[in-house]
Amino acid sequence: MQQGSVIREQTEHCATRRTCHTIPNDRLVERLVTIAKPGYDDLRAPATAIPMLGNVLIIGGSASIAPEIIAAFAAGARHVDVTYRHPLPPALDGNIAAHTCDLEDKDSRRGLVAALADLTGIVDVVLVLSGSILGKNLESTSDEEMDHLVSVNLLGPARLLRDLLPVLNAGARILLVSSIAGERGSFDPMYAATKGALIPFAKSLATWLGKRMTVTVVAPGAIEDSTMVRDMDAERIAHHRNASPIGELLSRADLARVLFDLAHSHWRHANGAVIRINGGSYV
Repeated sequence: MQQGSVIREQTEHCATRRTCHTIPNDRLVERLVTIAKPGYDDLRAPATAIPMLGNVLIIGGSASIAPEIIAAFAAGARHVDVTYRHPLPPALDGNIAAHTCDLEDKDSRRGLVAALADLTGIVDVVLVLSGSILGKNLESTSDEEMDHLVSVNLLGPARLLRDLLPVLNAGARILLVSSIAGERGSFDPMYAATKGALIPFAKSLATWLGKRMTVTVVAPGAIEDSTMVRDMDAERIAHHRNASPIGELLSRADLARVLFDLAHSHWRHANGAVIRINGGSYV
């Protein structure tokens, strides 16, 4: 009888899996997004179950890689706040709120924090996408351009996280998007230096604030159809593709999937880690 019970359970599970393939994508997402209770119940849940995120803050909605990322989080979070340095988009989905925020401006950052406190009260996930690249060698980079890169790529995220501390939920997940250049180096040394500086910054927060929040750095390689890659000539794009053992550039959709998963609490054990997403071009 015990063996028969196991067979029936496996059959029911297989039948459920077959059914999933006939469900329209929007309904499938609804079924897969569930609120999971911490503990052993998570281990007994189906492998496809995706815990619902709480309140998410995405910094850098104007980035070329942002649309797929915003869509992924909007489908799997209770609420998503997105910041834009430029004019706000004309329309967003129901659970997305747009804010104007210039990370280099103290009043703008404080205004964002006040708005978040009024709107959601707490923030469960912070994802920093914002950044700047000039594509210049050292000789061609002016003092003002160096100051700009330091301000946008390092000081902006650092100041923002400091200002956000009062509204961060206990155990908040912080994701900082760096770059392969931050570890490997780049033709643009100031871009590499300022993106790379996020790594010791994150490791410091992970060590001394780990009970309050967990911080993970994501270091992608060249991203297909990003502004950076679109500005490259065909030969340079082929160079990046051939440098990857899998022969591909990272797609914006795949990056969005990785970031969405990393935002979940089971990745808290990657506190202080650098997640390299480059197909093996730098290991």
